[in-house]
Amino acid sequence: MATRLENHGHPPGTTVMDKNGDVLFELGSEDLTAHLLVSSKVLSLASSVFSAMFTHGFSEGEGLSSKSPRVIPLPDDDPPAMALLCHILHFRTSSIPMERDIAALAELAILCDKYDCAGPVKPWGLLWTAEWLPHAGSEGFEKLLFVTYGLDLPEAFAKVTKALVDNHPGPLKFDASPGYEMLPDGLTDEIESKRNDLLKSLLRAFDATITPFVAASNVICIRQVVGLFYYNLSTVGLWPLSKKLDEIPVPEIKQKVSQLVAPVPTCTNRVYCICTKGYTVVSDIKRILQEKIDDAINNTTGLCLDCVRAGRGSGEHQSCRLSHT
Repeated sequence: MATRLENHGHPPGTTVMDKNGDVLFELGSEDLTAHLLVSSKVLSLASSVFSAMFTHGFSEGEGLSSKSPRVIPLPDDDPPAMALLCHILHFRTSSIPMERDIAALAELAILCDKYDCAGPVKPWGLLWTAEWLPHAGSEGFEKLLFVTYGLDLPEAFAKVTKALVDNHPGPLKFDASPGYEMLPDGLTDEIESKRNDLLKSLLRAFDATITPFVAASNVICIRQVVGLFYYNLSTVGLWPLSKKLDEIPVPEIKQKVSQLVAPVPTCTNRVYCICTKGYTVVSDIKRILQEKIDDAINNTTGLCLDCVRAGRGSGEHQSCRLSHT
């Protein structure tokens, strides 16, 4: 419930966003409390939720005055995230950090979703997420899904979902994470479906590379090539193939493939034998496999934020901000 601050002073430790502020946010609960002196006008311009709170009949909006700021408790909001949000909305750029950790970004995104004010935060969101996008293997990276969704960053959202497809074996679990509830139903299933499609493409890449030799396995040296191919997969930790592909992030799969030794048969006929003529030169097996793997990875894209919000498949897009081509 909102109360009136009866004197002209502010509680100790109050962060003044606007010296003429007419609202005093009270953050936290019990022993951990912070205060922010803010402008209802500024917040109303930035947020439809704050606008309704301050102007459309909510009790908090009655009789707002800078001479006697109204105290509004916000016990459920993360204090550092709310302070950062208010710094941004009040254009206090000197107080805005150039870097933010993923957990802090997730808390900020939750507030932007709650108060419908992602627009003014977008430029900062682009700056902060760009720092983390190259670190898909970092602990907590999956929280960037909340961040890019809550801050409405379509390009970053596509990159994050692509990175999760490539780097997150197994199911995504967010049930206990703050912010999970803002994500639409089925989003994690769609990411896992993309991951499964990529795994199928990677399996086809391995199969397509060795199939020409399997088809000619009536030749003794080619039998050796086929056997050595699968043996070498085992030596680099890629066997059994389907199980390992399911367990290993894509960058690690590529790294293991780079360690493969090209199978060399014990053939003495270097002129007419199929191991050096015909379908594929044996020494090219590794290169061809790497090219097919790269094609499979590059043909797998992230998700379109506009399509996700609209609840439609990526092939049904109308006027998405991010090109599907």
